[in-house]
Amino acid sequence: MSPPLPSPVQPPVRERLRLGDAMNLAGLLTLSRLPIAVVYPFFGADDMVALAMLLGAAATDFLDGVIARATGTASHTGAVLDGWIDKVMYVNVAWTLVNFHDVPAWWMLAWFSREILQGFSVPLLVPAYYRGLPRARASTVLGKTTTWLVGLSLVASLLDLWSVASVLTPAAGVTGFVSAARYLYRELSDLRTPPVAPPPGRIEAPGADPGLESASAAR
Repeated sequence: MSPPLPSPVQPPVRERLRLGDAMNLAGLLTLSRLPIAVVYPFFGADDMVALAMLLGAAATDFLDGVIARATGTASHTGAVLDGWIDKVMYVNVAWTLVNFHDVPAWWMLAWFSREILQGFSVPLLVPAYYRGLPRARASTVLGKTTTWLVGLSLVASLLDLWSVASVLTPAAGVTGFVSAARYLYRELSDLRTPPVAPPPGRIEAPGADPGLESASAAR
């Protein structure tokens, strides 16, 4: 009996970005985190205001995915926006904590180990984003875990719960590094398989994660 033939390698699916896909309640909730992220450092010295802004952003992060699924407005564009805006938000919160809350600067290396390693994949991503066809994003358990660990560590640091933050931070560094390594491997694998664009009119949106692969990026 001859051995079974190996399954053909499936080409990565590319979804076209459409701004109109984010013009709905879920998309507007996602976009609302961007101004919060931008102004966050200016209010970071006030613990209560900083905490309220962080929890408010987290609430929109949770609700946008729920609303998108409930209303059938999940989109690839929304998933991409969700992931990148989450990254901006977390970086600004972390930078604020280092400057105003005596958080060790090296903790940022753990919080953003995923993003640092993913930086090596940027040259691979630029052509797809330039054509408006980034790869369809799919959330992973490891990516969601990393995002939650980072988020909880940021909150613990803001509340001066150092024993909690000192455990969550290295854990986020490990899961983030492994998650990014898998992401980078996937992008390198794509180089051996020509990407395909979806048929005209097709609008599908698996969940997000970018890394950010995030806890709330699944749209």
